Amino acid sequence: MYEGEWKINKKEGQGTLKFASGEEYEGAWKDDKRDGRGTNKFVSGTVYEGEWKLNKKEGLGTMKYKDGNVYIGYFKDDKREGQGTVWFASEHTTHIS
Repeated sequence: MYEGEWKINKKEGQGTLKFASGEEYEGAWKDDKRDGRGTNKFVSGTVYEGEWKLNKKEGLGTMKYKDGNVYIGYFKDDKREGQGTVWFASEHTTHIS
């Protein structure tokens, strides 16, 4: 289910999409794709808050995992790339990747 702004029958602007799987995205849309700043809640319990480009994580973002680990850093083409920091909940230490 999508609730938000449209332009020529495509998601454009701000909106929320709730997938049948339980996944949910709230944020910016462009040409029917996640594009700009937004938050994605995955079925696994992981939450990504940050920048999107053409439906992929791209730019600065924060990934909070169900186990308490947190990654803050850069993404490219949906993968971690560049400078970033990981906090491991079980170790209470900071690591730079």
